[in-house]
Amino acid sequence: MHLIGALVFVFFAAVFLRPSAASLPRRMSSALRDGSSGEEKRGEGLADFLSALPPGSVVAADPGSSYYISAFTDHFVTVILDQHCSPADTSAVVKIRRSRDIFSPSFPDSIVKESILAGGAEYLFIDAGPPAVDDFFGVNSQESGVRSLLRAGSYSFLREIRSRGTKRLFAVEPSPSTDSGRALSEADTCSGDLNIPVGEMIVLDGFAIDAASYSQGDTAVITLCWTSTGEVDFGLPFYWTVRLDTDFRKGPFYRKWYGKQYRRRVERKRGEFYRHTVSGRLTGNGRQPDMWKEGEKVRQEIRVRIPYAMADGEYEVKVSVQRWAYVSNRHIRDYFLNEDSYTGYDAGTVTIRK
Repeated sequence: MHLIGALVFVFFAAVFLRPSAASLPRRMSSALRDGSSGEEKRGEGLADFLSALPPGSVVAADPGSSYYISAFTDHFVTVILDQHCSPADTSAVVKIRRSRDIFSPSFPDSIVKESILAGGAEYLFIDAGPPAVDDFFGVNSQESGVRSLLRAGSYSFLREIRSRGTKRLFAVEPSPSTDSGRALSEADTCSGDLNIPVGEMIVLDGFAIDAASYSQGDTAVITLCWTSTGEVDFGLPFYWTVRLDTDFRKGPFYRKWYGKQYRRRVERKRGEFYRHTVSGRLTGNGRQPDMWKEGEKVRQEIRVRIPYAMADGEYEVKVSVQRWAYVSNRHIRDYFLNEDSYTGYDAGTVTIRK
């Protein structure tokens, strides 16, 4: 049976999956060439900015900046960019969480200070510009850098020693705790009574959409209301998936076990789509689920652009939540069944017209 299944998969892959790889080597070569010069510029600029520090200083920074600091200087960093962490480093996730806490606007001064000192940092580097590299855990967003920069000047345990453009460097000066008393910032509140458990102590309580019908090319504004029913662990990031689904014409050769490939064949033939799927990071006012209080309701607003090729009709809106993995973790059924791992729970309906 396994051999038969494998042969069937190869057959359908050959027929339905059409990768466009002709220009891939050229695109990769160009990207690597352009990216290399950009990395060198950024790294050399960062090395020059930190040149006044004593050799071998310990610098706390976001994971992306830490990647360049460790590559272009002789300084030490308190966190390693996630994909460069050693599998033997059992504290890697803890270090990433501490970095997230330093740059999060949601924690009081005492937590920020504790997170900086836990890694033995002597200096704190903040860059409020665009992120240096993609960060899987979402620590080094430009928003977090800007907010950290605005807050850093008020910390009694930091002394600014250098600034240039969007970059700031602070000396860490341990002192008795002088927490300003600023509590964790609350996410936007919301209400709802859907009570749909979507996984790992997370519940979809409310769903609202700004219109009952849309035309192709419109943007739908969807408000999701989340709540946690218990403690959520920090780890692989949570992503939401919103899917618009409608029925399609099925002929005599339709079978449920290859429904997805059948639908795609119909879509190509008729030049219209019967499904639209979008995903994004699950947060509320910049706060990830492990930062939510039990029972707290968290509002998240998302925007979904309706493709011009969407078919007319009434669509079910379905919502699901998954932990995002480095490598897509799909089952063979995800390639064949129309109801796959991202199908989710019914949350509402919407009409799409030309």
